[in-house]
Amino acid sequence: AKAQVLDLCEYLHLLVPKYKVGLVTYDDGVQVKFPLTQDYPSLKKRLEGVKAVGGGDEPEGVDKAIDAALNEKIGWSRGARKVLILIGDAPAHPPDVPAMLERVEKAANEGWVVNGIDVGKGRSQFSSIAKAGKGIAVSAGGPELVQQMLILSLGDEHRKALEGFVDVIRKVREKPA
Repeated sequence: AKAQVLDLCEYLHLLVPKYKVGLVTYDDGVQVKFPLTQDYPSLKKRLEGVKAVGGGDEPEGVDKAIDAALNEKIGWSRGARKVLILIGDAPAHPPDVPAMLERVEKAANEGWVVNGIDVGKGRSQFSSIAKAGKGIAVSAGGPELVQQMLILSLGDEHRKALEGFVDVIRKVREKPA
């Protein structure tokens, strides 16, 4: 999913240069926390350095990642559109789920939109998280993941335009130089 997240950041930068993007990676706990920034080259460099390690050990610290992303210290601005896209392939630790869903629901009631993308085999509870966060959940992989993330970031009302944008970018990238 890292390549698709890099594409998402690039596309957001092209579409909305003042759009801020941050990054929180997790396994059983928060691993990398990069504050919100408009500095796409720095974010790209940081993301390229992230290495997926471990894997195969479920569950994960999904709740800890959500808490870190919702934290104001990451750089959220008052009045900004606040969208969290949770990407993962494993569920949260069962004892943590009720408090996590309550935290997400509280955030949604404060104006956040929390979306979920399950890149695993449908095992995770990302749809419950998205429902609590007044967002949507998708199971995706491959090229459509970037398109889904753009729609989750900018809003479903822009779906047709974003689908066209992604198609054009793909065609341009496929053309030989």
